[in-house]
Amino acid sequence: MTPAPEITRRMLLGGAAGLATASLAGCGGSGDAPDTASGPVTLPVNQPYAGAVPDLKGTAAGIPDGYLGYPADPAASVSAPPGAGGPVVALLSSYAVTPTTAPANTYLAGLNTKLNAELQLQVVPAPDYEAKLATTVSGNELPDLLEMLPTQPQLPQLLKAVAADLTGHLSGESIKDYPNLATFAPDMWRTTIFDGRIYGLPVPRPIQSGVPFIRTDLFQQRGLNPDPGSWEEFRELCAAFTAPKESRYALSLPPMAYLNGALGGINEWGEVDGGLVRWQETEQYRQALSWAAELAKAGYLHPDAFAANATVLGKQRLVGGQIGIHPDGYSAWGSLARFLPEGRQEVIGGLTVRGFAGATPTYAIGAGSTNFTILTKADDDRIVELLKIMNFLAAPFGSAEFLYRKYGNAGDQHTVEGDNPVLTRRGTDEITPVTEALDYHLADGVKVAYEGSLTKITKAKYDFARQAEPGYRRSAVIGLYSETQARTGNTFGKTLTDLQNGVITGRKTLDDLADALRTWNSGDGQKIKAEFAAARDAQ
Repeated sequence: MTPAPEITRRMLLGGAAGLATASLAGCGGSGDAPDTASGPVTLPVNQPYAGAVPDLKGTAAGIPDGYLGYPADPAASVSAPPGAGGPVVALLSSYAVTPTTAPANTYLAGLNTKLNAELQLQVVPAPDYEAKLATTVSGNELPDLLEMLPTQPQLPQLLKAVAADLTGHLSGESIKDYPNLATFAPDMWRTTIFDGRIYGLPVPRPIQSGVPFIRTDLFQQRGLNPDPGSWEEFRELCAAFTAPKESRYALSLPPMAYLNGALGGINEWGEVDGGLVRWQETEQYRQALSWAAELAKAGYLHPDAFAANATVLGKQRLVGGQIGIHPDGYSAWGSLARFLPEGRQEVIGGLTVRGFAGATPTYAIGAGSTNFTILTKADDDRIVELLKIMNFLAAPFGSAEFLYRKYGNAGDQHTVEGDNPVLTRRGTDEITPVTEALDYHLADGVKVAYEGSLTKITKAKYDFARQAEPGYRRSAVIGLYSETQARTGNTFGKTLTDLQNGVITGRKTLDDLADALRTWNSGDGQKIKAEFAAARDAQ
């Protein structure tokens, strides 16, 4: 490969077209596509944290460790403050309020002391982050740490231009210099590898995708079965819960992921007859879509199911008892429970994963990370310092560093009730905006099942993951990059969503969907599949 071209402000603000022009120029005008495989490279070894013994043991396949209380006398996971005393600037997004800065934020001031660094968080509202990233990268001064979006067009070229190559520090046994980062699973690292080099640190997320949440108490009151074993039983459940005159509906959103899994469908992308296909091209998806349309026609879907804020409304109505089933992310389990009054919080459950029509059920899982954090180019000593700081911020559950990261100081930012730290008002005000930004957009420890005093919720999360494990299905494109997908995927994804909603509501037909996929396959779809296949073959 020739050296990566300089990425200018005009190229970035011009979007994919500007970056593509730079790429072709940098490759001598040959038109060859850049290498986009997540390999070959020796992945960092995986070394789970041994400093805390879980009450509920997880598995290598992805069932999380479960804890029914925070371990007593947590040990330190780092031996010394990692920083050199200077500022560390991070640019990241958040859906929460911007944190108060130190020294007014005493928690953040304490974190800086433990880091021996001045952590300066430049937090941008999530909807504005892509534009901010473009202008920042094209400027003269880059922060030390950058949240990187996996859908960024021309991502391999961008990383070569601005990101430190971390391969020598992290591949293979080298990761053991940073033991907290070594707890990350292999799939997580695959999302950070381009052209056979490690260009970032994954931000941990649960591998579990969605859960069809229910209120177990309402199901029990109505004598409803929370474990339907067939399409007919599921449809009957929806009919029994729905009472429009009482503003009660079975479903907040179309249950497409649930039905696709019940039919044994693929997860996003899969291998079918030796070729890559997206789930909308499969018979399982078409059947799930037909069933969802049947549910909508029968009146079991809430009238707001297609509103822009349908997910938020669904949360509220599930908690309020107006919705029977609300699909949401696995990590939402605890927050949904806490919306309920104290004493009733442990009634949030999930429909189990069962096969319909003779199918072996599948359950979609992810890589355990979506976005990742890059360290911008610097001398080797600085890169090592930043890796040590990130190693601290990625402290695992059960460690002393994790306890401070999430709860601050005892008596000030948290109290201890039984075996569990509980944030005080001050702790909530000072810590929550910081953790909302850091945990989802910069650094965190590997996710576990832990919901404090809500031990039944912890057990429910663990049991759901264990019950679903036999059907765990990865996407076939984890760790693969397609430039055409990055450039066009969002637009075509919206087209497919509109078609899906149209079929469910009766405005469109399955033939309309087939026509759109046929057109896509003759153009961008063909390119995307070829690029993914080339990246896979290069691993």
